[in-house]
Amino acid sequence: MGATKAVVFDCDGTLLRSMDVWHAMESGLARRAGIRLDPQQVEQLNANTLSQTVAFFHDRYGVGKSRDELFADAFALLLAGYRERVAARAGASDLALALRSRGLLLAVASSSPRVFLEAGLERAGMLDLFDLVVSAEDEGASKRDPRFFLRLADRLGASPDAIWGIDDSVYAIRAMDEAGYSTVGIYDTDEAGTFEELRLAAHRAVREFAELPCEGLLRTVKETKVRRRSMESAESNVGILESNSFDMRRVDELDGTLRDLVERRKALGSCYRLFYQKPLHLVRGEGCRLFDADGTEYLDMYNNIPSMGHSNPYVTRAVTDQLQLINTHTRYVHENILDYAERLLKTLPDGIDRIMFMCSGSEANDLAVRCVQSYTGGEGIIVTAEAYHGNTALISGLSPSIGNEVAMSPTMRMIPTPDTYRLGTEDIGDWMCARIREQIADMRRHGIKFAGVLFDSIFSSDGVIPGKPGFLQPVVDLVHEEGGLYIADEVQPGFCRTGEAFWGFGRHGVTPDVVTMGKPMANGIACSAMAIREDVLDAFAKSAPYFNTFAGNPVAMAAAQAVLRYIEDFAMLDHVRVMGDRLLAAVRQLAGDHRCLGDVRGAGLFLGVDIVRPGTTEADRETAVKLIEVLRENRVLISLCGAYGNVLKIRPPLVFGEDDLWFFIEALDASLSAVEEG
Repeated sequence: MGATKAVVFDCDGTLLRSMDVWHAMESGLARRAGIRLDPQQVEQLNANTLSQTVAFFHDRYGVGKSRDELFADAFALLLAGYRERVAARAGASDLALALRSRGLLLAVASSSPRVFLEAGLERAGMLDLFDLVVSAEDEGASKRDPRFFLRLADRLGASPDAIWGIDDSVYAIRAMDEAGYSTVGIYDTDEAGTFEELRLAAHRAVREFAELPCEGLLRTVKETKVRRRSMESAESNVGILESNSFDMRRVDELDGTLRDLVERRKALGSCYRLFYQKPLHLVRGEGCRLFDADGTEYLDMYNNIPSMGHSNPYVTRAVTDQLQLINTHTRYVHENILDYAERLLKTLPDGIDRIMFMCSGSEANDLAVRCVQSYTGGEGIIVTAEAYHGNTALISGLSPSIGNEVAMSPTMRMIPTPDTYRLGTEDIGDWMCARIREQIADMRRHGIKFAGVLFDSIFSSDGVIPGKPGFLQPVVDLVHEEGGLYIADEVQPGFCRTGEAFWGFGRHGVTPDVVTMGKPMANGIACSAMAIREDVLDAFAKSAPYFNTFAGNPVAMAAAQAVLRYIEDFAMLDHVRVMGDRLLAAVRQLAGDHRCLGDVRGAGLFLGVDIVRPGTTEADRETAVKLIEVLRENRVLISLCGAYGNVLKIRPPLVFGEDDLWFFIEALDASLSAVEEG
């Protein structure tokens, strides 16, 4: 390590959470609200983050201040409390002063908005101690990304190996490690850790740091830090494949035939995953129902592939008839691909007048990005922080939710998840625009030309976030003003899923430059497509040929045409709107009886339900995982999504009917009660 030049703090999380200081902050806010906290409220607040505590006081009691002002007050109370606790110590005032006295540069690197940080530091009389105050959120960055800390090192004018990072987040510590920082991790041990233990551990560590001379701190930091939680037990950034995967180490616990089948899957390699701790052996499906080898019937509340229902008669008949005739590639002329292309283009906005076919959504997004990059001459693509767009080499680098082991593209930038629940508003267009501007500016600083954005209009992997209709309009306008193009990934929200329009982006009244689609378009037959403006496609076609052997084959096109006929014959858009409204209302009604149900949101037959610690907005993945396992025992199949793997992803086939609705609600109610009772 080079000579130490700087220390970077996370200044608003666990580092501030000693019991006495935290309680003093809560009491201070309670006095200002003119209330007395009862023991149950104190216990609830002790498990909250600072933002959640502020929301508790603001939303329940008002206080004559905005949430921003109240946040600054709470933050100042915490900082002032720490300053009072350490000010009289011999040899150092507080940790910042101890380090500052040695001539080190000090920076705050937080996920909280900068306005909160600076206001709180100023009110505590500590703002002048820091050379730099940086908000990852304001910069549209993530503290899980080592590039954020590399940029911070540049701004401090210090080599990464001359910087110490102090944080309470396991992922921030790992990102600092990868950036080359030396790190101090302040969080719980690998053993069962409650928030109470976490705060006490942090308090001990901070107290020890504040009493050490700077050289002693830097020499002994590895001995004084609290042991790092393992990556496997970390609660954030849960990979999309890990939400409820079967643990192959438990295969011996399975019975007979099921165990044999699972063991035979070894021939498929270790990349494949199975759902549930007791995997399902499904042999038949009809509508929204699935049947296992023993004849047990399950309600499918998750499967987006057979969107018109399992074993849809329109599709099975069309595929059977075509297979009896011919199935070949697109270098021969055939009516099916032409009939379908013309029919599908009529559902899209004017200007999107060309379409190409593939076999998977990954391939469609891959080609879409290549076309956009060819047309704009840029490489920079912006996605959301928990997005999933596919698994080709190009697109996996634009899919953060695959997991931390998959390298992100160096020309990709992320904006935070547009979390309407925790941001406190469904009208998030301006917020997204600010984040996108920051990322475009960062691209320019690094010599990357902006090419466009790739967004799923309901932000499925981010936690199912429909938001207020129309919020994407200013986002698309900004993208075009900056010379970029908008790729609408409609693999999940398309084909009537939202109940408000045939395409998910239709809820917002926007016109994409490129539209990609996949899973539901042929009800389970491998088929995907990219619809695009002619001029954008031509820019790519002039530079590279493209051919996909199985794409657009007559059988796939027959299945896809059958889906469109079914949608029209059964007025599926109206059906989805009506049943979606009823489903949303029924789940929201359950939230009144089950406090672990946080935000319940949705559009059409696509709902997201945050599972939280009661009385807070804090994600509770442990309860969520238990819930989907209990739901499976109650014969309902469902899964999870979101940054913390705590959001129920409710996405049944669109033929979802009255019997399905009440079967699901009764099972969900019973399952929630079972989980709550322990």
